[in-house]
Amino acid sequence: MRGVDTHTKGLFNFLVSSEERLEFMRTIGENTQYGEFVDRLFTFCWSSVERSLSSVRNDLHKGMLPAIDAAVNSLLNSTAHLASLYGYSQFRDAVINGRTNVQSAIETVSNWFRRPLDFTRDPFDFDIALDVAESR
Repeated sequence: MRGVDTHTKGLFNFLVSSEERLEFMRTIGENTQYGEFVDRLFTFCWSSVERSLSSVRNDLHKGMLPAIDAAVNSLLNSTAHLASLYGYSQFRDAVINGRTNVQSAIETVSNWFRRPLDFTRDPFDFDIALDVAESR
């Protein structure tokens, strides 16, 4: 998490500018009901979370993914002169397959950084856990 003076490179930034605070405060008036206030406060806070989640996804897609692609391309280009050697095509295919797997993993990780839409969870069934534990 990003701080004012520390962790300035943190990806989760919950710091709020004066302008953002003023903008939020303008949505609250003397006739604002408590429930409305709480709803607006949650919306305001979630917008900060959404910005951070978007920033993480952006870093993965625009930072990490291109760096990995560049490294793989560099590896393939620097070993291309070995193409006539036995086994090179398997090596090249493994590198390309590895790149595809990493791209897929980055997409999976990127999806971890999305706001959940369903906050309901099925109740935990302790008896099932016991049955599973006993079967081992």
